[in-house]
Amino acid sequence: MPVSTSNQVTLEKSPFYISDPEALYRIRAMNSSIMVMVIVREPITRLLSAYSHYLSVSRVFGKDVDSFEKHYIPGGKISEHNVLKWGNYADRMEYVYSVFSNNNHAFSFLSVVIRKQVLLLDGDKFVSDPLSQLRRVERFLGIRQYFSEEDVYFDKRKGFYCYKLRDNSDTKCMDGSKGRHHVEVDPDVKEKLLNFLKPYTNRFLELTGEKFDWDV
Repeated sequence: MPVSTSNQVTLEKSPFYISDPEALYRIRAMNSSIMVMVIVREPITRLLSAYSHYLSVSRVFGKDVDSFEKHYIPGGKISEHNVLKWGNYADRMEYVYSVFSNNNHAFSFLSVVIRKQVLLLDGDKFVSDPLSQLRRVERFLGIRQYFSEEDVYFDKRKGFYCYKLRDNSDTKCMDGSKGRHHVEVDPDVKEKLLNFLKPYTNRFLELTGEKFDWDV
């Protein structure tokens, strides 16, 4: 982590921290009071995003690629490894809550300590309404409200929201690895995956006490 002055808040991110319990323990060892933010998306959208990355990387190395259905449901049977790697939010959040909690009792995760140190953000709203989530981040970190409607705009070419820089006329958008086109998913395939993930999703929602638009 870079050095921060007393009037700065430093943020760092990786999608792999949450899937690696050892990384979470190393983070806590570095700073046990660190503020943790976790962003989740609708489960099928998350699987599609992971699949798009798989396609991109495979093509770079000239590898053959499976279809979305064969990748997650090879031979008509769900690949638990591939699906749960990205779609099982419950186990991931249990790790986060257990590592960043002063309470050693199992599943005592909804304590004040947890609520002060871990923030769960809606990744789908970050796409459709980024300002709402940015303001949640500001409140969580205890910093003054900075972002306003004037700081964000929808980029029609990229298909998602970008940011305007206040000190000049430049804009800031995510790079080409973001906003990749997602393949179309057969409704029956989607339903099969959702039904498989439902117990994990329900446990995740019960664990966090959060509500999402995709909570069906």
